[in-house]
Amino acid sequence: MRQGKGRENLLLRKKGEIDLVIFASMALVRFRILQVSIPLLCYSLEDPDTIMSKSEISILSFAGIVALVGTIVSMVSPDFFVETYVPEDGFVEWMTVVALLFSAGLMIRRAWRLKGKRSAFFLFVTCFAALIFIFGAGEEISWGQRIFGIETPEWLEENNKQQETNFHNLVIGDVSMNKLIFSKILGVCLLFYLLIIPITYRFKPKFARWIDSMGVPLPSGIYVTIWILTILWTEFVVGTGKRGELREFCLTFILAAQLLAPLNPWIYKGKTATELARPVNWW
Repeated sequence: MRQGKGRENLLLRKKGEIDLVIFASMALVRFRILQVSIPLLCYSLEDPDTIMSKSEISILSFAGIVALVGTIVSMVSPDFFVETYVPEDGFVEWMTVVALLFSAGLMIRRAWRLKGKRSAFFLFVTCFAALIFIFGAGEEISWGQRIFGIETPEWLEENNKQQETNFHNLVIGDVSMNKLIFSKILGVCLLFYLLIIPITYRFKPKFARWIDSMGVPLPSGIYVTIWILTILWTEFVVGTGKRGELREFCLTFILAAQLLAPLNPWIYKGKTATELARPVNWW
């Protein structure tokens, strides 16, 4: 009996230590928000050409800390990870929304500043990108349904696998919109955006001028590498099936940092989108 109680006490003590580590990690993440966000407000959105600006480093550092803590939590306490670290309307989801809205605001700001200086199509592409980011933010929080206590429309309730007001959880017939549009089609688009277009841009000057004239901000090689490593990390290292929420968080923050310093930053400077264009290195 005494041996059994000793074992039970040991298990309780270990559980307490695990909880202490998890809550300490959460506190570290929340403290890091203040360290990152306050200086970020002081940095210009258009930093000089460097390998990586202070704004980018701040954004990526914050995302990296949240991802690292989340990975550890997912391995140590999968239930805590699912129920507390990445729940619906939780910290990670709301930070994903913040990153998407930041990217949308950046693109709107650029479109406004370049009004009358760029072609109508250039401004359309820039504003369309902002709308996509706003759409993504709205989908993340089901367009404020839970915040404002809005009931799900009848058709959506019948065809949405989570009975929520969003499109990515729709199931029409046997087709899941999440798998079709937000996984397969989005995956193909990312393949073109991260690899095929930047590589072609690097070796085909005529194609590069066309991309610049449309106002498409491309990822540099370092960001392509970060994207790929993040996808692989969250897929094979994060120890729970709820890894998608952490992946979305990381990728939206990488996107926000990348948009601050695209491979072709001159599209937002000069009299024309190609005036300051120059050959680019992959890195």
